[in-house]
Amino acid sequence: ACSLQQVQSLQTALDQRTVALEQLAQDLAASKLRYRNILNNLPDLVCCFLIDGRISFANHAYCQFFNQPLENILGSDFFCQPPAEQAALRQQVEQLLQTKGSITYQQQVLVQNPTQSPQTRWIEWTNCAICDDTGQVIEFEAIGRDITVQQAALQERQQAETTLRASESRYRAIIEAMPDLLLRVQRDGTCLDCILPKNADPEQFMPVQHHISEALHPEFLQVKLDTIAKALETGELQICEHSLVRQDRVFHEEIRTIACGEDEVLLMVRDVTQRRQNELQFQRLAENVPGIVYRYMLHPNGQEQLTYVSPRCREILEVEAEELLIDLERFWTLIH
Repeated sequence: ACSLQQVQSLQTALDQRTVALEQLAQDLAASKLRYRNILNNLPDLVCCFLIDGRISFANHAYCQFFNQPLENILGSDFFCQPPAEQAALRQQVEQLLQTKGSITYQQQVLVQNPTQSPQTRWIEWTNCAICDDTGQVIEFEAIGRDITVQQAALQERQQAETTLRASESRYRAIIEAMPDLLLRVQRDGTCLDCILPKNADPEQFMPVQHHISEALHPEFLQVKLDTIAKALETGELQICEHSLVRQDRVFHEEIRTIACGEDEVLLMVRDVTQRRQNELQFQRLAENVPGIVYRYMLHPNGQEQLTYVSPRCREILEVEAEELLIDLERFWTLIH
């Protein structure tokens, strides 16, 4: 038999344990409340579901996103997805039961809204297993973040990159089809890029590796640098021609210079040797014709131009050819 003193001691210990348990229950309830308040104030979608898929918790953001009250969501099936996604989700759950880790994936969701037409949103989900003290999985937590804006930006960037690649391919095809040597050059003549035309005669163009002085005679170098400076200052296309000797052959080149940046120009170098030879041959023939030979051009914009008048105009019209080249109206008056 227990003495009265022993009974009182046991009663005191029991009362203390009861108080401690009550305090523990209060602390757990307060902790649970704080946890729920934190979850309900998160902008992310949060829900918990059991192994069979029944949803046991959903925060305010989750309810608002799917336009459903909490009582409709609790107990509903988290696995209620399109067949392909449902199979993938069940496979993820099986994996989480084994690994007790987390899995992140992206999902396209059609959100129904009673006041608006259905909207397609992108959600990035992170599903993780929640275990008890023994390490057994008791439920799963799913945290979703609306990444629709980021996904749209990603798609736009991908589309822009696709368009850019297509544009680069087109321009590359155009460049490769051009018979010109292309040079990207800085104001001081430093060469940034050199693109030789395909199937060009090895003697036709001299590739430039570092500076345009590698391909130009010193007497032409300063002229070219001045042309580059003028193109940068005015923003206008500069066209000039020069002749040079390479491998004991005379080449005639037309160089077009256009600004393509604050301190950078594009040089388009075209071999016009054959054209110059044809012009010289034409001039020799024209000079031996007893009459006046002229070349007239009508440009697409309607502008008229005389590009050549043979020297015999001095004998026949008593006017120098140079004067007629700059005065087309006077030329028409004299010959009609």
